[in-house]
Amino acid sequence: MANRRFGTANRFGTSNQFGVSTATSPRLKFALEFDWDNNHEFDGFNDATSRLLSWTQRRGREFFFNSGGDGFQAVNEGEMTFTLKNTDRRFDPYYSAGSIFAGLQKNILCRFMALDESTATLYPEFFGYVTDVRPKYGGLDVTEIVVQDGVKKLKDKNISSSSVYAGNQYDQQIVTALSVAGWVDGYNVDETLSDTMPYHWFNGSPAFNELMALVQATFGLFFVDKQGIAVYKSRISSDISVMDLTEADIEYDYGIQAPSPREVVRNSIKVYARARSAQAGVELWRLVDVPLLAGGTGSPIWATYSYNGEEVPVTSVTEPVASTDFTAHQNADGSGTNYTANISWTRTGFATSSKLVPTNSGPDAYLTLMKLRGTAIAADQYTYATATDDESIGVYGERELVINSDWLQSFNTAQEQADLLIDRFASLRFFPRIKVKKSSLDKIFAPDLFDLVSVNFSTKGVTGEMRIGFMEKSWNSNSPDSVECVYYFEPNLTISSSGVWIFPVTLPATLG
Repeated sequence: MANRRFGTANRFGTSNQFGVSTATSPRLKFALEFDWDNNHEFDGFNDATSRLLSWTQRRGREFFFNSGGDGFQAVNEGEMTFTLKNTDRRFDPYYSAGSIFAGLQKNILCRFMALDESTATLYPEFFGYVTDVRPKYGGLDVTEIVVQDGVKKLKDKNISSSSVYAGNQYDQQIVTALSVAGWVDGYNVDETLSDTMPYHWFNGSPAFNELMALVQATFGLFFVDKQGIAVYKSRISSDISVMDLTEADIEYDYGIQAPSPREVVRNSIKVYARARSAQAGVELWRLVDVPLLAGGTGSPIWATYSYNGEEVPVTSVTEPVASTDFTAHQNADGSGTNYTANISWTRTGFATSSKLVPTNSGPDAYLTLMKLRGTAIAADQYTYATATDDESIGVYGERELVINSDWLQSFNTAQEQADLLIDRFASLRFFPRIKVKKSSLDKIFAPDLFDLVSVNFSTKGVTGEMRIGFMEKSWNSNSPDSVECVYYFEPNLTISSSGVWIFPVTLPATLG
């Protein structure tokens, strides 16, 4: 699949890869490609760019914290909407005679690139899957094609574990989650953080939720980059700034904006931890019903493990033993002939359940006892570490932040995290939002989501490295060489080699 990504073919105008700019002095061109034949490759053919009237893009997270204070906000699925001229109905999903009609009905691949002809610089911009096609009929027939990145696929795919993982690192389990989800678009997982979990498993939830539970426990970042690759950055990521931004790069009419202090101050921290331990030889499940087993192979019985009234995973299950774990009799009350010797089982095990298929080699019999024993992974009751700042609470009121992940399993670690968070967020921090000058194509297309940027907004006293937490862009053919681009910045929550958190940007006194 060499053509699947970006920059592997001739991209600079000798093919129909890029559309022709209508500007007097053409500078900006685009390449919008779709995998219409659904063979998971791009062949360089482009039937969309010349029809492109406008596009919009939204990626990242608009807020650093969830509005209710329950942890850090996860990224939304990145999305681009392309508006294409459609007078011949080529992009009409209701026109069955169209040559790409079949492709319009599928979640096919799409990639989008920008070319700055003045510098001959090619910028990969988006890679994802078509999720919606919306024809609009009127004075000018158009079609809107909505493309979303791989976050959408991860939200749509539930994953479960066939067994419990013991002693694995967080980064290992992030890779495992992507593998179990059938992720095929590549990944870049930071392996510098060596924290391990005593136990871990997937609960049957959407893969994205499973990933975010791991990431929340590590204060890391997970997103899909503009080339479609899944990226995990740990809290000690060693990345460096990719560009500088000053007030000279900002659109004057937008200026420098910032969210309300209530959105960024957190002065009451609660970090949950839940230790787990192995409990050997315990009863994991017992069948309450007394079903009738006819001769031959019966219907599957699903057993969900529990211990102390809570659903649990297991590390091992004892295969059912006749008379100890199961009995069968002629009558439902256990009277009559004992038929236990005629019953056998085929068991398929999962992390939190078993599939049991009975076989009865004798006459019809009632299953008067059925249970499973094994080693359960029991969880302690939730405990949590706290940290508060009374001075901050007196100024801003109590602003709570709760970190609650099943995969933070050490109280000491929870306390360390609470202390770090109160130190960084009890005081007011500046989260600038800016609009880049429309003609600054390198500032618009070069950085990716969560890249580090060195900002120097001298009149506001804001300097230091920050991450691009959210980006919103738009373009239309009426202004072919300019792009609207807004960035929301957020703190760089990384830790230096000395163990000190890097968080240089504070609210200057002149803005207080």
